[in-house]
Amino acid sequence: TNKSSALALVTSTTVASVADAENLTCRLLDILLAAAAAAVSLPVRSHAERVPSGDRGFSVGFVRGVCAFFARHGAEWLEMGDVCKKEGLDVSICRLTGSTGLSLVESCLLVAEREGIDASALFGRTSTFFSYSWTGSALCDVVAACERAITRLNAEDAATRFLWLDMLCASQNLLAGTYQDLTNFPHGTPGHAARKEDTDALFDGALDASAEIVFYLSPLVEEWDAPLNPYLRADRGEPRAHWRRKGPRATTRAWCL
Repeated sequence: TNKSSALALVTSTTVASVADAENLTCRLLDILLAAAAAAVSLPVRSHAERVPSGDRGFSVGFVRGVCAFFARHGAEWLEMGDVCKKEGLDVSICRLTGSTGLSLVESCLLVAEREGIDASALFGRTSTFFSYSWTGSALCDVVAACERAITRLNAEDAATRFLWLDMLCASQNLLAGTYQDLTNFPHGTPGHAARKEDTDALFDGALDASAEIVFYLSPLVEEWDAPLNPYLRADRGEPRAHWRRKGPRATTRAWCL
């Protein structure tokens, strides 16, 4: 009974606020899209100046707004890897953040600050880490999973929760090597470090802040074509052609595990 009452309370009191958050998110993303042509040659903030990873949490309303924005551009069913950097996609995460070089969350925070927009309902200290596979996971399915998980968790204690998801909380341009210049800034130099994402700090900060981990297991039982990735150990030889795997993709990814 307590769980049912809590769920009813959460549902009844957040519908309007979530809708407002969706609209606000779309507004911020529209501003970023308009600025996308003005791509920067280096992120506008150094690693030391950036929002700490653990403070890049976002609300369900924000991630729903992201999905609504992509739906307006016919891209809500793209796999997350394509959402990130599909060639020719005007609203890819890399293109939306091209004018800042930062993560989408940080970019939205910058826009909100510049435009005098109150975005406090969208972002906050991370509580819940979301782990998933980029391949085989459509944006709309991931968003639905985020919402289901938060609704279920809020039915337990109705706490304020902010999610962390690498697609939205890491600089995808830094991860993609957009600013890499090994000729002038080889490995080990300060200039090279400024041109790559600090993945140690990125995940340490997110996991230190999180009290919960949501592990997205999809598909549960279906089979799928294994990606054409080499084995980590050369003595394993080459993966066989047309290799089929079964079950959740995330459990086969060392990055996720």
